[in-house]
Amino acid sequence: MTPEHMNAFFDDLVSHFRSRAEQVRSLAVMVANEHWFQMESAALLDQKREKYGIGGGPARTPDWWIACEYKSVDLWIQKQDDSRGVAIEFKAVHNNKNFWDKIKGIRKDLSKEKKIPPIKGAVSRYEIIVGTFAWYVPGHDDRYPLLTALKAQDFKKEMAKTLKDPDEWYDGLPLVKLMRWESICDLEDARYIDKGHGCGVWLGLAEAATDQR
Repeated sequence: MTPEHMNAFFDDLVSHFRSRAEQVRSLAVMVANEHWFQMESAALLDQKREKYGIGGGPARTPDWWIACEYKSVDLWIQKQDDSRGVAIEFKAVHNNKNFWDKIKGIRKDLSKEKKIPPIKGAVSRYEIIVGTFAWYVPGHDDRYPLLTALKAQDFKKEMAKTLKDPDEWYDGLPLVKLMRWESICDLEDARYIDKGHGCGVWLGLAEAATDQR
């Protein structure tokens, strides 16, 4: 699965969730929905194997194995001869007090600290980020304290900057590149949302800035 294949997969994933904007809009205010994105991603990969460079072999026993939660990897893709692998982690990030901890978690996911199944060949690591900016109406805004200084138009910028922050608080975890950031839907008409704050859901794709194999 080359970087070009990964980009093609990400494009299709964005299109898929845009086509399900109403479901995204409903769930975005109910749950940190990275597991839903994880399962849909696995199904998409399986259905379009040839397009993403993981085709070949008989239908019942294909050349590439796709699994969720294998040895604690959210989405594991492995060629059956052990020559190549892809590890994809998923993280939901919101504009609340957990923002920096989630960023730290992404950086850990893409580091050597995150154990992956041992194979003979190279493993590519990626993170798919479900970014949700939600500003709740009074009376529904006490679940997770919001970062009131962070505005919707700066959400991507702050995330990209923090993923590459060398501050010692990140314990030497690798710097991470935010390669893609695509809008899925707005949340202006979602339940519990205070209109006028640019609320929405985005999908991001990230990888470590240095080789972590």
